[in-house]
Amino acid sequence: MIPIRPAPEPDSFEARVRRPGLAALAELVGESPGLKRRGSRRKAVYARREDIKWDQHESLSYWTRALDDLRDAYHNLCSYLAMEIPHAVGWAATTASAPDA
Repeated sequence: MIPIRPAPEPDSFEARVRRPGLAALAELVGESPGLKRRGSRRKAVYARREDIKWDQHESLSYWTRALDDLRDAYHNLCSYLAMEIPHAVGWAATTASAPDA
């Protein structure tokens, strides 16, 4: 197996991904988002976070904002296969850059 070390979290991850993502989760279950954003508040449509159907909320894919940072941090390598993923092909998921422990 070719070892791939976990990369540090991108500097902008907290502001661009984690906080907006957690705020969206909160709104979808009727909780206070704890974060100001433009637009009206999302309608609560679920009782629990575990019930959220992500295929119905593609617009809330805040994790995609980290793809370029992950691609840079892992030098275009997929940590599952330790093979290069050309930029033209791209990554559809962040799991391609999450090293197995």
